[in-house]
Amino acid sequence: MQSTRDVLSAHHGSPAIVVSTCSLPEGLSDENIAKYDDSNSSIESFDNMELGNEDAHHQDEDGSDNEDESYGQDPDNQQRSDYLDLGDLLRKCGIRHAHKDKNKLFWPTGLLYRTLTRDRVIEELQARVMRGHKLRFGWTPPTLAGRILRSHIKIFAILAMLDKIECIDNIIHAGLDDSHLPLKCRGTACQLYHPRKTSSPSQPISCFSGKGWKTHERECFSHLQHAVDPRVLELETDGRTPKHEEFKPEAVLPFVYEGRRCSRQEERQYGGYGFVTVAKIHPDCHKFHRLLKLIGINQGFALKQLVNEDRHEFQQEVDALKVFNGFAHPHMVTLLMTWTYRSKYFLLFPLAKYDLGKYWEEEPVPKIDKDMVLWMSEQLVGIAGAVASIHDPGTGLSGRNYGASSGNLRVPGEEHKYGRHGDLKPENILLYESQGTGKGMLVVADMGLSKLNTILSRSTQSNSRVPATPRYKPPECDIEGAKITRSYDIWTFGCLALEWVCWLFGGQSARESFIFSLLKEYPPGTRKDMFFDMIPKRSGDYRVEMKPEVTQKLEDLHADAYCTPYFHDLLDLIEERMVVIRAKDRIGSNELHQTLRQMNAMLHSDRYQRVYMGSSPKRPQEPLDVVFRRRDSTKLK
Repeated sequence: MQSTRDVLSAHHGSPAIVVSTCSLPEGLSDENIAKYDDSNSSIESFDNMELGNEDAHHQDEDGSDNEDESYGQDPDNQQRSDYLDLGDLLRKCGIRHAHKDKNKLFWPTGLLYRTLTRDRVIEELQARVMRGHKLRFGWTPPTLAGRILRSHIKIFAILAMLDKIECIDNIIHAGLDDSHLPLKCRGTACQLYHPRKTSSPSQPISCFSGKGWKTHERECFSHLQHAVDPRVLELETDGRTPKHEEFKPEAVLPFVYEGRRCSRQEERQYGGYGFVTVAKIHPDCHKFHRLLKLIGINQGFALKQLVNEDRHEFQQEVDALKVFNGFAHPHMVTLLMTWTYRSKYFLLFPLAKYDLGKYWEEEPVPKIDKDMVLWMSEQLVGIAGAVASIHDPGTGLSGRNYGASSGNLRVPGEEHKYGRHGDLKPENILLYESQGTGKGMLVVADMGLSKLNTILSRSTQSNSRVPATPRYKPPECDIEGAKITRSYDIWTFGCLALEWVCWLFGGQSARESFIFSLLKEYPPGTRKDMFFDMIPKRSGDYRVEMKPEVTQKLEDLHADAYCTPYFHDLLDLIEERMVVIRAKDRIGSNELHQTLRQMNAMLHSDRYQRVYMGSSPKRPQEPLDVVFRRRDSTKLK
């Protein structure tokens, strides 16, 4: 039999984890059944959850497999001959933690009930009686088993792994149950103290202080009480607000896989100033199943840790993500939960399959058919709706029909707020596999640059400290005295949409060639691939013009054999209302959303899908004379 000193030894195995839903054993109260029913509802096979190309099992630092089948066993498949006692069975069925060097194994409550069935507990108690241990306080094996399953299953599991089951009746008699966990552990003798006792708080719990308990056994109990009570990750009780928790250093977070760190580009999708890893959470230990099913996600989580451990910065990002999220509009990324743990700040998101730029790379020669065009149109409508919701959170168009007006984000008694994303680009548009669409759903991500302004300041923000992705930034970023407004996002969205059409008609190579053609000299002496030119004048000022390569690309796309009336209208919209040099002449986000919705509806008309060549001649945009905004070259993007 394994000694108690071995309980905390390192477990080097990597289990094939199998978790299935099952009914709880008889004898449980309705309260306990209701407590765990929600967490187990809608749980799909844990083994079937995919994380891209990542394996679900652990690996050593050198990358070699280190699989140990002795852990992660399914308790439903264990016969009596397969284990020595309940402590041995619990170790066999324990879930291997992602951070094996810190937490080793843990046991979700549902797993405890599946492992410590009524029959097994009674059998174990009877075996102890037969070996000479007398049950005290009038208990019999069946009655004591019933009490254990009602309120002491976690404590009983710890005792079973410490080979101290005979202590359970004293602990019950002392008035302790699972609700009192975790007990406080103090001093070199590792004495255990009641966590909420007001009378004699300095006195250790007597049932752990007698001769029957040694220091290392109390130390093991203190560790295991966290392992049998892993934290449950969930939303607030309203089912839509991301919850924040301050987890203690001893807490066990239920990650069964925390794999590769995302690339820098992938990390930007979930916001800047942190690194992101791919993670799996044990399905018994989170309550996001219904939400993930609703948005068609079953492939794990993205766990972001902030690099700068600044609480103010953390709170700013969380506040933005709470306003601009998938509960406000289905085409915005959804923040699930936040927490602090061991002095670090974490944010949890559903894991996306690709960003839009990566999708274009993975499909270098797209198939242009009715389904593809309809999907692209629907996603453009969705993204436009998300942008409209960001621009006007109080009255923006939101909801899963992409058009229902909602006031859910308006805060009573506060000034009405107006938002701006600030960095729309293919890398910040995430692709989620969705049950509703065969090709998935695109959502707007990276709200780290999002800003909220009141109605008094929505059009008066200076451009002096506005970060921007160089290729997609609008002219006003470099015009002396210009202000940054919500039309900034319209320009960047138009650039993205134009690249999308380039990719669709000519593949990834055509898109890359177009981007390369934009690379030109830009003041002060750099080369940039923006969509506009800053041409110096003799007076020292500059003239802002659309790059001729952009104009030529629009003409070429209009003349393409694939350019149906829908795409003619889309290209006209981009050129005449979105990628427009003068910010005041750009279309508003709500009008843009409505226009794209109408175009999408017309796609179902045969007339609108009919291919024709040519287009009406376009009047070129008039140039704009401006003063170039000088900046420190080290700050140029």
